[in-house]
Amino acid sequence: MSTSVRVLGDVTVDLTLRIGTYPREGGDAFAAERRMATGGCGANVAITLARMGLSPHVVATVGDDVWGQQAIAALASEGVGTETVSRDPVALTHLTVIIVSGDAERTMIGHSGASALVGTAPLVPPVDALGALVVSGYALFTSARARQALRLISAAHDARVPVVLDLPAELPPAAHDTVRKAADGVRVLVTGTAAISALTGRRQPARAAESACGPHRQVIVTLGPGGCLSVGPDGEERVPGMAVRAVDTTGAGDAFVAAYLAGWLGGLGLRDALALATAFGAAATLSQGTGTSLPRPADVWRDFGPQLPSAAATWLRSVRPDI
Repeated sequence: MSTSVRVLGDVTVDLTLRIGTYPREGGDAFAAERRMATGGCGANVAITLARMGLSPHVVATVGDDVWGQQAIAALASEGVGTETVSRDPVALTHLTVIIVSGDAERTMIGHSGASALVGTAPLVPPVDALGALVVSGYALFTSARARQALRLISAAHDARVPVVLDLPAELPPAAHDTVRKAADGVRVLVTGTAAISALTGRRQPARAAESACGPHRQVIVTLGPGGCLSVGPDGEERVPGMAVRAVDTTGAGDAFVAAYLAGWLGGLGLRDALALATAFGAAATLSQGTGTSLPRPADVWRDFGPQLPSAAATWLRSVRPDI
């Protein structure tokens, strides 16, 4: 199977600030730590895929500004294809301020800028040469990007290229219908408990996943410290979480999606691919920051290698012999 993966998602500049407690409205707070990095769902997934030996290209738009130049350079340095990244001469590169509290939970405030636009960069390689298409749920929040996402999903479906839809933690009600329409054409839907409950009206994750899956669609629900569950044509599978002392949960879901896709495309069985994804998601919570700050395979191997099933461990060492 082809190792080329098209990723439709945001490329952003992320300013991460760590604080002990939130101030009251109108009050002050001072961060104990700060980190600035290239991030965004598209960048996070693509960087992790590249580190696992795949050939990802990001479909995104940045501003023709210093931050946009830095973001493209950071992606290229990680082996991510940037020919599909457009530069808009007017809009600013997407900026996200990420506030991480003492319990490692993140609150994000973003200015989309160029990310809301559909770029003009060529879509290479052609769809029939892809191993998979990954679509960030954030791309379904604005009308122009949603139309682009639906076109790409339709083209991939027609070419029999598997599509992975990666939903964010929360979905605005206005996007529910578009997300449901997009989900009709995907092979794998990855979601958290809040999003799948909002889409299906069911609170229990397994029952919600059952109502969203189909004859050819797998639904994976991430459960935070509880691991994950998968419901699909082959039945239900659960993988427990890995014990961590989380520092920053930002990007953990993106690392999970990328690792699952890499393992799945690489021939791992469902449970082994889920275990690999869970390890990458857990490892992402152990350090602060996004994008280039996310864990490398060697980090995952160091922290969780002994806990991986033998097939997943063998596969990871085969694609990254340096670990």
